[in-house]
Amino acid sequence: MQRPVKIGHWGGTGGQPCDLKQTPHRLVRVIVYRNACAITAIEFTYADSKEHHHDEGPWGGDPDNDHTRAEVIELHSGYLKEISGTHGQVGSMHNIITSLRFVTNTNKVYTFGQSNIGTPFKVPIQDGKIVGFFERAGDYLDSLGIYCA
Repeated sequence: MQRPVKIGHWGGTGGQPCDLKQTPHRLVRVIVYRNACAITAIEFTYADSKEHHHDEGPWGGDPDNDHTRAEVIELHSGYLKEISGTHGQVGSMHNIITSLRFVTNTNKVYTFGQSNIGTPFKVPIQDGKIVGFFERAGDYLDSLGIYCA
């Protein structure tokens, strides 16, 4: 099996780098935390080639904040085939992820955040799937990249 390829990252250079500890084979679950103006954190579970599950995150701000809302994407036997979103300045925060949009192989769409704020990015995966994430995070999700297989 080939190693997944890293693509990106989109967003700013603030926060601390966050990356995977094991080689991802498939995404199992994604949890996106957001408030009224931006994506605050991301958490996910991925399986390695032996189907052992690994939990990562939450990477980013405090998920227990009263102003934060969590939304869960359960992939079951499906997978993510596209990611898009925006990044930009919000208030005093410099270049953070302001919105995310995921599309599954069954064309189910999940949208989070303020897509009218910032610079857009979009990565459709033609032959393959998104199997994990890497990022920079502090109080917010500063930047996001993907692993594809």
